[in-house]
Amino acid sequence: MTKASANIKRSPPVTTSQVWWLLTAALSAQLPLAQHVPLWLAGLAGLLVIGRGVINKRQWRLPWRGLIIFVAMAGAAGIVAQFRTLFGQNPGVALLLLLLALKPMETRTRRDGLAIVFLCYFLALAQFFYAQSIASAALMLATVVVTTAALGSLADNRAPPVVLLRRAGLMLAQAIPFMLLLFVLFPRVQGPLWGLPRDAHSGLSGLSDSMSPGSISNLSLSDAIAFRASFKQAIPPRDQLYWRGPVLSEFDGRSWRVTRGLPRQELAYTPAGPAIDYEVTLEAHAMPWLFALELPGNLPPNSWMTGDYQLLAGTPVIARMRYNASSRPTMTAGLDENDGVLRRARILPPKLNPRTREVAANWRVQGLHADPAAAGRTRHRRIPLR
Repeated sequence: MTKASANIKRSPPVTTSQVWWLLTAALSAQLPLAQHVPLWLAGLAGLLVIGRGVINKRQWRLPWRGLIIFVAMAGAAGIVAQFRTLFGQNPGVALLLLLLALKPMETRTRRDGLAIVFLCYFLALAQFFYAQSIASAALMLATVVVTTAALGSLADNRAPPVVLLRRAGLMLAQAIPFMLLLFVLFPRVQGPLWGLPRDAHSGLSGLSDSMSPGSISNLSLSDAIAFRASFKQAIPPRDQLYWRGPVLSEFDGRSWRVTRGLPRQELAYTPAGPAIDYEVTLEAHAMPWLFALELPGNLPPNSWMTGDYQLLAGTPVIARMRYNASSRPTMTAGLDENDGVLRRARILPPKLNPRTREVAANWRVQGLHADPAAAGRTRHRRIPLR
């Protein structure tokens, strides 16, 4: 028997009170992130923690490990379906939240409890991925205090809760001088330490592949330069300066997303009309989107156009790039779309957005669909922006 395996076997089992502390720490780490993960995942995580609490109270046996593995694989598949990847900030946080919810279901020893504590500490830090306000810092501090108390319970199971919380607060207070010293002496690093390659820039307004009306306040606005454009002739009038980037045409009832799987093609139309020639210097944004005026008359090298007329580079733009483009702002395209494209664009999730459906039904009754200008005036009168 190796020394490592002997240490694992000597790890004492967790007691009932220690499990309660671990579940409290897990909940405190999960709740602030619940609004940033899919609703089904937040519900699943809550049910798993509550279920472990019921098992702990009634002293039932832990569930079969194969069932836990199945739930883990199903949850990971759901995350992939939701985010189209397992890599990046948002899917990474969602996956860690799932693991934190599942780990108590197989926690038998204090060694397992330490894994829960470490996950709680990391997810407490992950709260700053989405907001850096005073309220977020207070929530993070509360999570750290509770998690540290849970860590203390693993070392001293007989200490009452008040003593464990007081010890945790004292330890954090003693760490403040070291924190200030590191803040002053630690070298500054350009950009966030936690920036992940696939979506380190996804929090910037205008460069995300999804948009949820109602969560605009969660965007981190940036005044960084997205791209520069220089024109070979005079700068066009303002009504001809519409730049097309990512096109969000897929709606699930809550969020608009970039449609995946659109065919790659050359220009879907024949360029016509006067051309505007210009050069674009695009800053790195870690996404494949290129920017061009409507409507492009040519494709930059190593790029293509999708069915909704957005330009995509062959690989994500991770370094500054420069390309020449020519656009025809006076021409139109897509007036004779085929039935398949129109049908996909008109798909609405069932039983969602009842107010929007009601307004559309009223327009049909009033015959406003035949008069777009009247429909627009009715829309602004009945649904004012707040």
